[in-house]
Amino acid sequence: MPKALLIYGSVEGQTHKIEDVMAGHFRQHGWEADVLDVRKLPPGLALEDYDGVVVGAPIHAGRHPEPIHRFVTAHREALAERRAAFFSVSLSAAGDESEQADAQRCLDDFLQDTGWHPPIARTIAGALRYREYNLFKRYLMRKLMEQGGHETDTSRNHEYTDWQQVHDFVEAVVALAQR
Repeated sequence: MPKALLIYGSVEGQTHKIEDVMAGHFRQHGWEADVLDVRKLPPGLALEDYDGVVVGAPIHAGRHPEPIHRFVTAHREALAERRAAFFSVSLSAAGDESEQADAQRCLDDFLQDTGWHPPIARTIAGALRYREYNLFKRYLMRKLMEQGGHETDTSRNHEYTDWQQVHDFVEAVVALAQR
């Protein structure tokens, strides 16, 4: 049975949620799937034990989390030898063409900075989690969203993730692994 390793860095939980959904899709294809937080990787984790590796990370303030950056940089060669893919989660990925271009630039900058060039790399829209933010961050995010013409109702969270896109991402990774 093929095995997938899904490593994530998550700040507010959407990237983790996306990887959990991806793991379910892999399992539907008959794969084993391990979902691991990059900050809690077991000692001696061997990427070569996996047929496919998916790394996911959110963008905050124009950057991906440093633990993901360190992981990819440290394992760049092993990732290049695996059938590996990367996805980047952001609100910008749900925006207009200009915002989507910004999300793509952040993804491209991450790959350039780490020197990793996976065959599959995508941006995926995230979520606006007003209810999980502290008072200051909720206020700040509301102001930013207001300036951009986005959701400002802070009484609830707003999810923008396109779950069909998540499914299609897994389909692409599975197809890559079958080559």
